[in-house]
Amino acid sequence: MKDNQNANNRNGGALEQIVLNVGGIRYETYRSTLTSYPSTLLGTMFAERNKALLHPINGNEYFIDRNGYAFYYILEFYRTGKIFWREHQHLRLPVQRSNGAMQILGHQISREELEEELHYFQLPINSIWSSLTQRAAAARLDSFVAALKEVIYQVLGELKPKVEIDFRRNKHQPHVKIYGIDTDVAVIFHVINNIVRPFGSVGYALLDRFGEEIGCHIQRTIPELHWELQHVDNYNWYCVKMSTTEEFDYDKIIQNSCLASAISTKSMSDGQI
Repeated sequence: MKDNQNANNRNGGALEQIVLNVGGIRYETYRSTLTSYPSTLLGTMFAERNKALLHPINGNEYFIDRNGYAFYYILEFYRTGKIFWREHQHLRLPVQRSNGAMQILGHQISREELEEELHYFQLPINSIWSSLTQRAAAARLDSFVAALKEVIYQVLGELKPKVEIDFRRNKHQPHVKIYGIDTDVAVIFHVINNIVRPFGSVGYALLDRFGEEIGCHIQRTIPELHWELQHVDNYNWYCVKMSTTEEFDYDKIIQNSCLASAISTKSMSDGQI
């Protein structure tokens, strides 16, 4: 309790709730949250020494004429020390209409918009963008690995044991080959192409940098899977080969399907005759 009191004293007194109306979107936080970064705009604005200079529009509510959607990320920085921005992320935030009713509106914040707000609120933009770079790349890597897992899942679902995918350095659409299916007109090719198409421009780079780690992860999480990564044609592309090391056991397939209960019922019925 004493530690909390000391923390509150350092941050400008007891926990005081603040409402920030940013471009029509209301955010609730504490004065201590904002003053935890005293060199920023809001940290200075809500410092105890400047309290008399503040002019609320209603009780403890303060209006700031800035991008209300982008401010979601600004406030998250004050709360966590991080900004959880993702490119093409679609935010859905409650906005109060003129008649008092609440409306949920969606918006995408571009890097340029967010950067503008980071500058305005005087946040440490260099360290923030460095962190964002690593997290954005990690998120892309995660989605790539998930896509490869989904590919082999779909192929095994077709009762086919092996698939190959070529990722080209020159950013061409990845090329898919499924063993046991001779034509790429089959529906499964459209399914697989839709899964890997988003990585046509980055798949090669991810495999070039993290191919070994990707293979280790996939084989560890799917023990029955064989993984092979091959350089092709003077390193102009990577070929990912994934295949099952197990034979298709049709009795086990039934046991793991919705047919298991029907087969069990039939067996019991046959035993009673």
